[in-house]
Amino acid sequence: MCGCARQRGGAGDASEWVTVPGGLDAAGLLGALDCWQERLRGRELEEVFVGEFAMSARVWGALLCCLICGCAGAPRRLSYFTLQSAAMGKSMDYAVYAPVSLAPAETLPLVIFLHGGGDDVDCLDKAGFGGRLDEAIAAGRLPKMIIAVPQGNWGFWENWADGTRKFRSWVMDEMLPHVQAKYHTQACPEGCHVMGISMGGYGALRFALKLPDSFVSVTALSAPIFDTEQMLEFRESTWWSMLVPVGRIWGKSKDPVVLAREDLFVQWSKPQDLKGRRLHLAWAKDDRKEVIETSQKFRTHLLSRHIPHSWEIFPGDHEWDAWVPALERALALQLQAQSPVSAPAVPAVR
Repeated sequence: MCGCARQRGGAGDASEWVTVPGGLDAAGLLGALDCWQERLRGRELEEVFVGEFAMSARVWGALLCCLICGCAGAPRRLSYFTLQSAAMGKSMDYAVYAPVSLAPAETLPLVIFLHGGGDDVDCLDKAGFGGRLDEAIAAGRLPKMIIAVPQGNWGFWENWADGTRKFRSWVMDEMLPHVQAKYHTQACPEGCHVMGISMGGYGALRFALKLPDSFVSVTALSAPIFDTEQMLEFRESTWWSMLVPVGRIWGKSKDPVVLAREDLFVQWSKPQDLKGRRLHLAWAKDDRKEVIETSQKFRTHLLSRHIPHSWEIFPGDHEWDAWVPALERALALQLQAQSPVSAPAVPAVR
């Protein structure tokens, strides 16, 4: 069920949250609005949406809260940082997971995790994933790793066509060097992985397309994967145009040559196009309709072109209770694998 997690209790009571469902009454709506404003801190929401459509942050919060799934609260395990970003023209946040037993001379693989729409840098903490990582590493289910979670707002992890936002540049040119220096991670591409959920899964695929020599693996969970025709439909949708500044993000070109350069179905048409990277796709059995349809279509494309990949259909729907175990399995697969695998490497859950 879609909704936001709203904090209950005093200012210091950060571990107790109440889920506000998508079907909101007046009191629930007010809570959802407060939740949304707190989570986005009023920054990107006002700059992007209010500036374009002259609507209040509270009204946009009501609309957008119905599109996202809330995170359950949990004590913070990750570390949090802020950088002044030239790419974004303002300060940006990021979070880092590091194992408790990290030694000064130890070099570990780095995972860049891109959050979904409506989530923020604290999404892994709110889902309780930091503690789960500690337990999985101690039990030997996962190798040690560093995970960096950059702030992405509702920017779709793109360098916007109008030049006002450069999310990919912020992550790769600004956050990444700071994390590598502070946590002495392994060099890219051999020691670097990109993963994402929902909007972040779309972003991970876009990072892999635009930065082919930066990562050894790419993972997209519950991601919409549009071909050219579907992307045009998305850009021209009146509904989405009300919620997202599609023209500013992707531009308005309909030139087939330009569009083909952005189409994964075109750009990844033979095994060599992956350049040896491991590709993993996963979506929930009861995921959103567009996620299931586009993911299945993309996997059919990969199979028809004999492009190696792994895949999984996991129980649940488009929310963190389903994503947490799927994310752990994806980390185990990508960080412990030594070479690309032939599809299907992960059995589907029927």
